[in-house]
Order: sequence, then structure tokens, then C-alpha cells
Amino acid sequence: MPHSTLAPNPSQSTRAPGGGWRRRRVQFRLGDVEVDVRGQRLWRGDRVQRLTTREAQLLAYLAARPGCVVSREELLTRVWGFHRLSQSRAVDKAVNRLRAKIEVDSADPEWLQTVHGEGYVLNLTDQAAPRFPRVPRPVQDLHGREAVTAELAEWWADGSAVAALMGVAGIGKSLVARHFAWGLSGRGGAVVVADLSGLSRLGEACRAVARAAGLPPVRTPAELARRFEDPLRMLLVLDHVDGLDGDLAELVDPLVGLVPGLSVLVVGRARPRGLRYRLVRVGPLEVEAAEALVAEVVGTRTAGGDRWHPRLVRDLVRRLEGNPAALRAAAALARDHGAGEVLAMIGGSDRVLAFPPVPARALEKAVGASWRALDAQGRRDLARLARLPDGFTRADALQVLDGDERRARRALADLADRSLLAVDLDPYGRRRYRLPAFLRALVRARPWRARSHLVDEPIRGVAAVH
Repeated sequence: MPHSTLAPNPSQSTRAPGGGWRRRRVQFRLGDVEVDVRGQRLWRGDRVQRLTTREAQLLAYLAARPGCVVSREELLTRVWGFHRLSQSRAVDKAVNRLRAKIEVDSADPEWLQTVHGEGYVLNLTDQAAPRFPRVPRPVQDLHGREAVTAELAEWWADGSAVAALMGVAGIGKSLVARHFAWGLSGRGGAVVVADLSGLSRLGEACRAVARAAGLPPVRTPAELARRFEDPLRMLLVLDHVDGLDGDLAELVDPLVGLVPGLSVLVVGRARPRGLRYRLVRVGPLEVEAAEALVAEVVGTRTAGGDRWHPRLVRDLVRRLEGNPAALRAAAALARDHGAGEVLAMIGGSDRVLAFPPVPARALEKAVGASWRALDAQGRRDLARLARLPDGFTRADALQVLDGDERRARRALADLADRSLLAVDLDPYGRRRYRLPAFLRALVRARPWRARSHLVDEPIRGVAAVH
């Protein structure tokens, strides 16, 4: 196997053709060839060669997928922007020109090889360690998230700038994002995961991202972008972004504009404002995934020796609406009580908020943050909608919102954007709305009052709500 390295962005001074000195940026090496796809140049020793724009784009696309066979059709679509059914030979011609520049013998290529009948592959092996701290493996396993992970992988392969990973409190958004980041980091990718919990100011967020990347403190996105230097491809995960609100766009837009190859995954409960992004939703767990999660926490038996029969797990999933944090809390409680007793204690995920284990406290904190993020009008509307049964329509909402059509439409859209309302389609294609059970319990336990102290009032006594 040929030997190459993904260089950690060395910056060297090199004499430019015609005299003078210029900064040499190297994204990766192919043997003795150093490649700067940003500057559209490559070096073999002291000899520099120019790359055309298309050659640089092709080389960057293949280098971002080292060792992967990429079809001619994909290259035509992604790099050239042609229709998928195009019969153009542009790819073959560009490959031949690249081989003449990067290979010792273009007739017997080491680096840019043809896989007959499939496409082309660029061999980058023995990649250097990433410049950023390695993303640790998440403590908890990931269950039942194959579809979401596949959607994130598709987004990453597309090279799109921003994706938003959304879902209700406790649904496992952060765990999905961290497993995805850990997988990329393990394959040698440049990955940074920044936790922005409790941060509401742009400067604080910049410092948190710099700290997560192992960089010196910074104050602005522009300064942060300069610290990132020039990665070929990079993933930045911004977790718990809800506190930033409007400042999120002021952080993300400059970064994706100034750092070529950067993709940003924002994780939160509400739709980001002022950003263009691909939306990826995280939904409830299915029964099989819930069984695996329960087994991870307590094994096959609970206190008293009774088994988690599939029927009991199905009942648990139904009562807790497939919410992983609520399921973990119930399973942790089962370590001290039997499965049957736990089910008897739970009337729904509203009661899970009163459980002692850590997952329950985290769920309570997240639900409380969702409530406090609403303005007074939003709390009033949510409290009124909580009176309606699950599966209510916009016409039902109209009745409890004083018959104001515009207000009802705006309230339903805003609450759904904040993951405070789930939206389903009935067999006739009509929208049906429902509140997560634990959120409904919170609203009923803390009905809207015209008192400002409710904004910071602790959430207690929820277990008493039926």
C-alpha cells in the first residue's frame, strides 16, 4: 500500500516562481508530493505546479473520502454540477491531467487509481493524528438511531455547510451527535465538539469552541476562524445551542464563510434562526431499541429476579412515549424495585420527573429550560393547548386561543419549531398535534400566571399531576 499522510497544516515559506516568498499551506501529501488544494498548487521538492480550479476541486473531493471508491456519475454531479445521466468524459480527462502531476508514472498510478466498473479512489493511508483533541467515545451506547445516523452521514458526504439536529427534551440528540462525531474522529477526521449549555452571549460561545478545540481563548468568530487554519474537511458540533438564539447565526455564518471545508452540526430543541440548514429530527425509540436500552441499564433481570418481558417493555415505551431519558430513569429505578412495581408506579412520563436517578433530573432540567425559553404569550398559549387531548387539530386550537386564526397558526408553528409540540399526520393527511406527556405535566403543574417569578421558579411537584 502506498504511504501518504494527511499533514497537520504545516506553514512553510517557499520561493514563488519569478521571485518573492509566499506562505506554503499543505493539506495532505502523496509520497513526496505536497498538495495545497486551497491555493491550487502542489510541490515535488522545490518544484511547484499549478492546479486548475476543477483539478483542485476534484482532488479535494476525493481526498475528503480517502480509500473510498467514488463513481464517475457522483463526480459529475457533485464536482462538475452536471445532470446525473450526463455522458461527459470530463472526469476522465481531469483524472489523466492530475495523474500527470501527482504520479511518478501516470500509466501505473499509485495514488489516484481506477476501480474498473466502479469509479476512482484516492489512496490516503497512515493519516496523521488530527490537530484537535480526539473526541472520546460516549459513555452510553446508541440504540435505534440508524436512520438518523444515515441522514447525518448523507449530509456530511454532500459537503453541506450546516445541519440542525432537533428533538424534544430527553430524546437523545446530544448522544446521536456525539456518536457521529466520535465515528468521524476515529477515522482521522478533524472534529470538534463544543458544549454551549447555559451560554447566551457570542463571546462566551467563541471561547467555549476554542477551549473544546484546544486553542487559546478568542473573542470573535473571525479570530476563531483564523485559529482553525485550513482543514481539508472539518466537523464542528455545537451542542445545546438554545440559549444563543439570534447570536447562533452570528457565530456560524462567519465560520462557514471563512473556513473552507467546514460543516457545522447544531444541536438543540428549537429551529435555529437566521441560518440555512438541513433539518434532521430525532424521534421516539421503537420497542426493539427500547429493549436494548433497558438491557444496557439493568440487564435482563431486575430486583427480585423478575425479567423484563417484552410486553412490559412495550407497555413502558407506550407510557413514556419512547423517550430515552425517561426510559433510562425507569430502568435505573428498576435496579432497586421489580419491573412490575416500576410499571405500577408510572402513570406516564410526567411521573418520571420525580424519579431520583440522574437521567430524571436531566430530563427535568431540559423540560424546565424549554418552558423558560418561552415568552409570556407562548406560556399562555401552551398552557391552553395542554387542556386539549392528544391528536388535536388547528380547529381545536382555535377554540382555546380565543378564535384568533393568525394567533393559532403562529402559536402552533412556533411551538412545533421549539420541539414543544409533536406533529403527526392522520390517515387523511391532516395535521394532528400533541404535547409530550412530561411537558403536559409541567404545564399543568405550573399553569400560566401573570407573575414574572414563574420564569425562574423550580419545577417540583410534577409527580402529583395525573
